[in-house]
Amino acid sequence: MDEVREDRNVVHSESQEQNGLAWYQEKRVREICCYLTEHLDRRMTQAEIAKEFHISLTALKLTFQCLYGMPIETYLRKKRISEAKRLLRETKLPVSEIAHQVGYDSHSQFSAMFRTSEGQSPMMYRQNSDT
Repeated sequence: MDEVREDRNVVHSESQEQNGLAWYQEKRVREICCYLTEHLDRRMTQAEIAKEFHISLTALKLTFQCLYGMPIETYLRKKRISEAKRLLRETKLPVSEIAHQVGYDSHSQFSAMFRTSEGQSPMMYRQNSDT
């Protein structure tokens, strides 16, 4: 009887540890997401993110997917395009500067990504949003 009680305590203890770990991972990934959103111009690999924020790469990928419903790269691409659209509407910054501010190394790389996402070039988007 004591062995059964002891086994239940071990299982309960392991369950509490797993819940604590899941809570920590969720909290950490939310912090990472905030950081990445605030620093769209900073390009980091997922491995670099995991290392910098002291979380395993697997935990980062799985927890991010669970919390935000998409992989990190998809989330960042959407955030970058959204911020670029805002800058195109609200500023007169050159497209090359906007590309840099949202984390693209080149104007052409940014334009290609924008065109794929929005179906038009950044300049066309700007012109259409002015009218």
